[in-house]
Amino acid sequence: MRKIVLLALIFSWAISSASWAAKPQKLTNPQKRAAREAVRALRKLHDSLGVAQTYNQYSNRVVDTAALVRNRQRGIPAGAVKTNLTKAIGAYDDARTIWKTALGFDGDAMMTWAMAKTLYQKKYPNIKWPTDKQIKDMSPNKVNLNYTLEPFWGTAQAFTEWAAAGVGKP
Repeated sequence: MRKIVLLALIFSWAISSASWAAKPQKLTNPQKRAAREAVRALRKLHDSLGVAQTYNQYSNRVVDTAALVRNRQRGIPAGAVKTNLTKAIGAYDDARTIWKTALGFDGDAMMTWAMAKTLYQKKYPNIKWPTDKQIKDMSPNKVNLNYTLEPFWGTAQAFTEWAAAGVGKP
């Protein structure tokens, strides 16, 4: 539990310094409704991470959520809300890609970690990836797949909340 809390703190700090936060965007009521439905679907996907699941179950959830989000985005004009929704589902999909790749590495966690780190730093250069020491402190004997996926999931959650902030209160 201490390890999960430490990881959450690391990502909360890193993400809070990012500059993608959405300011309230002028949206019509139907546009707000579409954006809120997309945010609700992304939050539901995030909530499902706390339940044990296989790669196939996670993959299906990501694909279903992406379809719903993209459908709702059609009714939302260009701007921070739409951009953050796109980035949120993209981060969940990146985690799906890493997980699928990990299956091909036959459990070689360090290989998966290195590939994930490279992808993350390329796609999210303004958000800090945890240092090798921070990860070693969390898992002294090995790097766990969840630790490798957590940066993507935390980033997706941040983009989701920035999209929600851009919609404003109901």
